[in-house]
Amino acid sequence: MKKIKRLEDIEREKMRLRVQQLEQEQSIRKEWQDLKHALSPGTLLRNKLIELGENRLKDAPIISGLLHIGASLFKNNVTE
Repeated sequence: MKKIKRLEDIEREKMRLRVQQLEQEQSIRKEWQDLKHALSPGTLLRNKLIELGENRLKDAPIISGLLHIGASLFKNNVTE
């Protein structure tokens, strides 16, 4: 750290540190708000429902294909 020789330099450094402190406090406040929102019960439930919906959409072609094959086999057995 360099030596500060003049009062103006001290005041400038105090101002720089104060600005840095305010920026860090603002960043912490924003991160805290984001964390509170992410961990709220409504958000957790919504994310879980979205996740379940996505899993069902991934499985949908498989289930649809199996139902189609089953329906074809049933139709063939009934018409014979």
